[in-house]
Amino acid sequence: MLVRLRDFAAGMTCGRGLGTWRRADVERALSAWIDAAPPDGLSGELVIAHLRAGSTFLLLDGLDEVPVSAPGGEAYPRELLVTGLADALPAWLTAGNRILLTSRPYGLEVVGLHRLGLPEAPLEPLPQELQDLFVTRWFHTLGKPVKARDLIPILRDREMLSPLVKNPLLLTALCVLYDGGGQLPEDRRELYDRIVTNVLFHRFPGETRQRETIRARLEVIALGMHEGQADAPRSSPAAEITYLEVDRILHAFWAEDSSGEDARVEPAARREELIARSGLLPLANARAEFYHLSFQEFLAAEKILRTKDDLLPVFRERGRVPEWRLTLLFLFAGYVTFKRWLSGLALLQRLIEDQDRETVKANPAAAVFLAEAIEWFLAKQFPVADALAERFRQLAREAIEDEVELKSRLAIGLCLGRLGDPRIPRLGDPAAYVEVPAGSYPYGGDEIRRVEITAPFRIGRYPVTNGQYAEFIAVGGYSERGRQWWSDAGWAWREAENVTEPGLWHARRWNAPNQPVVGVSFWEAEACSAWAGGRLPTEEEWEAAARGQKGFQYPWGGSWQDGICNTYEAGLHATSPVGLFPRSRQAELGIEDLAGNVWEWCGSFYDQSDKAFPEARVLRGGSWLSSRDYARSAYRNRDHPSYRSSLIGFRVVFSSPILEH
Repeated sequence: MLVRLRDFAAGMTCGRGLGTWRRADVERALSAWIDAAPPDGLSGELVIAHLRAGSTFLLLDGLDEVPVSAPGGEAYPRELLVTGLADALPAWLTAGNRILLTSRPYGLEVVGLHRLGLPEAPLEPLPQELQDLFVTRWFHTLGKPVKARDLIPILRDREMLSPLVKNPLLLTALCVLYDGGGQLPEDRRELYDRIVTNVLFHRFPGETRQRETIRARLEVIALGMHEGQADAPRSSPAAEITYLEVDRILHAFWAEDSSGEDARVEPAARREELIARSGLLPLANARAEFYHLSFQEFLAAEKILRTKDDLLPVFRERGRVPEWRLTLLFLFAGYVTFKRWLSGLALLQRLIEDQDRETVKANPAAAVFLAEAIEWFLAKQFPVADALAERFRQLAREAIEDEVELKSRLAIGLCLGRLGDPRIPRLGDPAAYVEVPAGSYPYGGDEIRRVEITAPFRIGRYPVTNGQYAEFIAVGGYSERGRQWWSDAGWAWREAENVTEPGLWHARRWNAPNQPVVGVSFWEAEACSAWAGGRLPTEEEWEAAARGQKGFQYPWGGSWQDGICNTYEAGLHATSPVGLFPRSRQAELGIEDLAGNVWEWCGSFYDQSDKAFPEARVLRGGSWLSSRDYARSAYRNRDHPSYRSSLIGFRVVFSSPILEH
């Protein structure tokens, strides 16, 4: 027997001033509730008989949705229900019934749990395997299993969805959105707007005016959590506040604009309705917080957008605070949506005027916001003025050389790639390469020996980037026209696998123009190098370039420092724009990214005498997922030439003068 307690509570005749219920009160109310709308074959009398016989599985769903107090404050439905259940449960359970009571944490505190005597099983965030199962069963129930197959990779690939898919309520909303349109909005603000609309629609069906009022309350609470109140302002947002502060925010909101609000309803009752029914603002231990901070950020931005005419001061003041970044991005997206792109462009131009090298070095937060706002602008295919683009490129290059805080540098560097990174020439340009002189070089790990590089060679300053690789694709590198650049084994593999581009070519996490190309096999790396007029390095050449004639353990020549290059220790968990770590440059030659970022294919076999794996090719340099030991210049790794991974890229070598093409 499923009892939705919100509906059950609506029919409770509590009586004024009644402080407790007994088992008989609960059974009488349950019987009346069933008889008011009896399911087929059931009556209130029959359900009570089953309870007394011990043959009932009673699912009491949503204690948190039972109001704390009834209008007028003279009756307390939730307390009555808890006291009645505390009296009824021993008899029901002794008879053999099974009872499951669900509630969000704020609906049943420790004292209530103790009174009921039920074991507690708190819900954890959904792990990935249960997220996939949830989506699969959701669409199977609708008779649309193909949609589950298509949606699951989207949920895995899009980083902004990761905090949402762990929550069943929000994962349901994503399924509903995808079922309705066959896609999820790429734009973050549009996505959150539709999720909030969807959640409130299902929580308040058929009550348009009430949904508007609830949303307005949520927005004012979110902004209050961000800004504080007049007598206690905040510079940084608070992720949670006390229920007393919620009440004060709602009272101030009603005093300022009482349209849509009933003056007879106390702030506490408004707060209770938000907590019990909105599904977005849970309360635990007398403190309120949104299910995820991103909802608070979205709703705060919406409130600012609705109430402030001049947003420039908001961006200037709040842009210096890193914790406001996502809120400002939501605000900027809303501003452009309503004011059109020219207004957004003008705003960006005003904001970039406030930035110079010293300002960014001292506090890169505003530059990070500009970077992500420009990226959003580009994703919408709005034109960015040349002067704005050039000014940002200059700031970005300076920020990289000054090694501003790493996560900030990453965001700035990614935007630099989308705008066009002037540091990275085409693969056919001699400026893309650094000469390694001939000579005797130390080689090997435990047993160091010398190898002779008999003639100078030129090696790519950077691993090959997505922007450089795109030209190989554009000239027909995967078509019959490009067959000339592939080895026989490589072409046979390409045809057998029907490969037309790198495996992660469309995944935004890996595909900024100045990130190293990944998801490429040895065969693809070999073909692209041949198209450029070069080849892959031998492992001896690669190690000579990394160690230099002095035999450095790491390319920069000094000791290890966490964060000096993009290995696991840096904590980026993805590839970075090339050249983002100036201190990791090869000390003698200035070659970038020889430690970390991506493993690099070499032309050499690893060990052809290994009968189990004779075709394995050498990988060098470590990666974003590898630890410091794997980034040593002498470390050898290997993999099958057909292997494609987010960990592996390559760089090009020329053993003769480069003829630009």
